[in-house]
Amino acid sequence: AKEKEVERLRQALEEMKEEAAIVSEKAKEAVRVKRKFIELQKKTREEEEERRKRMKLLEEENKAKEEARMQLEEELKRRTQEIEKRKKDLTSLKENYNKIEIEMKTKLDAEEKAAKERVLKLREENSQKERDRIELENKLKDLLAKTTQDKQQQLKLQNSLDAIQKEKEEFHAKLKNMELANKKALEDLESRSKKELDYCEKRIKDLTHECSKGEDVFEQLECSICCEAFIDPRTLPCSHSFCEMCIRDHLRRKDDCPVCRRKASVPIPSLTLANMAKKLMMNKSKEEQEAYAEIVKSREKKTQEAELLYKKLVETISGAKATGENFFHIMNTWKDHESKVFLKNMQRYDYPKTRRAYAAVVGLEDHEIAKMSRKQLLLAASNLKLKDMLKENVMEIRRRLTLFLTYGTKVFVDV
Repeated sequence: AKEKEVERLRQALEEMKEEAAIVSEKAKEAVRVKRKFIELQKKTREEEEERRKRMKLLEEENKAKEEARMQLEEELKRRTQEIEKRKKDLTSLKENYNKIEIEMKTKLDAEEKAAKERVLKLREENSQKERDRIELENKLKDLLAKTTQDKQQQLKLQNSLDAIQKEKEEFHAKLKNMELANKKALEDLESRSKKELDYCEKRIKDLTHECSKGEDVFEQLECSICCEAFIDPRTLPCSHSFCEMCIRDHLRRKDDCPVCRRKASVPIPSLTLANMAKKLMMNKSKEEQEAYAEIVKSREKKTQEAELLYKKLVETISGAKATGENFFHIMNTWKDHESKVFLKNMQRYDYPKTRRAYAAVVGLEDHEIAKMSRKQLLLAASNLKLKDMLKENVMEIRRRLTLFLTYGTKVFVDV
């Protein structure tokens, strides 16, 4: 019975060992499963963290895209508003162009009418003198018939007749020269008016093209001398524009365009460019607007000072004329000291308006210069001590004379 019990216990022990081995295997398997679970849990957390990061990045990207979209919408809206504004400016520019065209045509018609009236008046005077001459010739013939025995009287009358004939020829020559001068002045006016209209039309086309592209036209409204937006712009015959004060300083030294180097004449004001420059400055930053306003204020102050000097000169001239004081006249040959006195006084003024007012005292107004013959222009240049112009044509002499009187251009002065 004990052996059986031992055997049974041995068998039970073997079974317990087998169960312990099975339990041990299961424990190991459980540990492996737990490790795999921990690894899987860790991997799941990492994937979850990675997914959160990707979601966060996607949210940031979506937010950035949304902000970029909003900025693009704002930029599109702003550009649309700018284009609309430029279209309005273009409409205003076209209206100004039409006004300028009407004014030019009216001015040209008035000048042409005045010239025709002057020609008709000269012809009437010529006809009257011709009638007077015929009447005088008849009287002389009657006198010659009555005084055939008095040879000395006859000779004297013949000399008078010759003098009248010579006076007639001189008058005809003068009339012809005046007609040619008037015709030339009309042609010059027509040419200049056409250039101005062509320039305005070209500027409108350029600005229309730029506005259609949505480009910034500020560079087109910038003075190439001071590199600022136009302040009281002036346009040369070559169509280049500059600030009045900038081109004035340039034309004191030279007689060409600062950009293309073509020969320059007295530039004309451009109200359209001035208005466009002011409007476009409104789109600039506050600092740029303040800097521009400061420059404008400084130049306006200088202009006001020059205007005061101009008014004072006009009052002085008016007072001198009222007292009967005599002035030199440009059509007389000046003595050396007379030229020096006039030029010394001219050097005191650099404002074009003041210089022209002083020049007008001696008969150098624009309309008088336009009527001068080549001989008269050369006499005027000689009185003003300008460089020899014998080889130049009438138009070139007139251009140089006008520039010198307006700006005191140094290249024309005979040093």
